[in-house]
Amino acid sequence: MGFSVFSRGRNPVDTKHRGKMIWRDVPVDVGGVRINTGDFIIGDLDGVVVAPQAVADEAIAKALQKVRAESTVREELAAGQSLAAVFEKHRIL
Repeated sequence: MGFSVFSRGRNPVDTKHRGKMIWRDVPVDVGGVRINTGDFIIGDLDGVVVAPQAVADEAIAKALQKVRAESTVREELAAGQSLAAVFEKHRIL
């Protein structure tokens, strides 16, 4: 259907009685990235990001700050300000 799929869970649903969990709550490497219990994982069409638990709150705060700044840029462009002026002011697009 053209949309990304992400899953949360411990077991596939189609292995009825054929699979068993060996380990739980242990670090895992996925695509060269170490993921630990408590890490913050979020995905969208552009990919997946893993923020270690120790910096997750800071990462979320910075992401929200970036979203607010991008919304401000959109509003200023919609109000008729030039792209060059908005970029000079905010240094983002």
